[in-house]
Amino acid sequence: IKLYSQVMMEVADSNDVPFVDLYSLSEQLYEAADEPFTFNGIHFSQSGYQRFAGPLMHALFGSKISWNDDLETLRAEVNEKSFNYFHNYRAVNGFYIYGGRSRRDHGNPPYTDAYVIENERAKLNEMAAVVDQRIWKVAAGDPVSDVPNYDATRKLYEVPSNFKTPVNILEPEAAMKTFTLADGYAVNLFASEQDFPELKNPVQFTFDAEGRLWVATMESYPQYLPPNKPKDKLLVFTDTDNDGKADEMSVFADDLHLPTGFELGDGGAYVAQEPNLVFLKDTDGDGKADLKKLLLHGFDSADSHHAIGAFQWGPGGGIYMHEGTFHHTQVETPHGPVRNAHGGVYRFDPTKQQFETFVSYNFANPWGHCFNRWGQNFVADASGGANY
Repeated sequence: IKLYSQVMMEVADSNDVPFVDLYSLSEQLYEAADEPFTFNGIHFSQSGYQRFAGPLMHALFGSKISWNDDLETLRAEVNEKSFNYFHNYRAVNGFYIYGGRSRRDHGNPPYTDAYVIENERAKLNEMAAVVDQRIWKVAAGDPVSDVPNYDATRKLYEVPSNFKTPVNILEPEAAMKTFTLADGYAVNLFASEQDFPELKNPVQFTFDAEGRLWVATMESYPQYLPPNKPKDKLLVFTDTDNDGKADEMSVFADDLHLPTGFELGDGGAYVAQEPNLVFLKDTDGDGKADLKKLLLHGFDSADSHHAIGAFQWGPGGGIYMHEGTFHHTQVETPHGPVRNAHGGVYRFDPTKQQFETFVSYNFANPWGHCFNRWGQNFVADASGGANY
């Protein structure tokens, strides 16, 4: 990296292009620091970014500035613009925007997936431009409204449905009567959207050591629809009187986007946030996550319901995560890059920060993983109904 930096500096100098040698700068800062800039040896922590910002600004512009809370208002505007821009250039469901399924009109021409979603992406560009104007005003000390006004941005298409069959959604009690149960088994209703309206489109659940049920919901599926910010959730249900039915619900996190998988551990929750794996934790005891760490980045999201999901702890202390077809994942880790394509099972050891491809196989949509007493792995593929 040092050699590359030297050559880049020479090329920049010969072309009168400004250049900052971040390699040498970071090396100097690391040697003088009392605490690490990174949380895993290669990726900056929030504190690391804040401490690095001042020296970087000085190297770029010659101004000496350190991180201060007065910039939080400006930072909020920059983050809003970044959010809009990110969901444009790193949009999930790329296979439906510019991939193999992008030109299907579903019997409703011209409403192909690409036709509809590209309009949404263009709206995100316009929203980013709106916030860009606010950034300059805030930087100049001019007043702005509390929230951006996106009314002047383009409208989304009103896409007619091609589904003509009447939809009959059964009440929970009626649905239970349709179940076929094996001898010796019974089924009861623990929680439903009737009692808890937040329980929309649940995708995975697990129980904690206190017997509480944790559920990930994906109300925003299949993806963020601008300008409405995604509000997918991680919910916690408690049966306080031991009658087999949830009496209380709390919200552990409510600002998620497509949490296709999660697992509890280490005092918090490991959660899929395409294209990332994050760790959420409640540090002040109020039952709601206030700490968010980005652990791994680079998981593909070409088809959002094929993204890493069905999280499962393994007997060896690793979290197993499953990924379906169409995806090309490239994750940078402290131990080197990990690449995989067209389906697989990953294993992540949080203690060692080790991430690996455990199974590379052309699964369609793997959504289940369990182990027997000998440690053998069983993986279920939802699309074809095959078990491996």
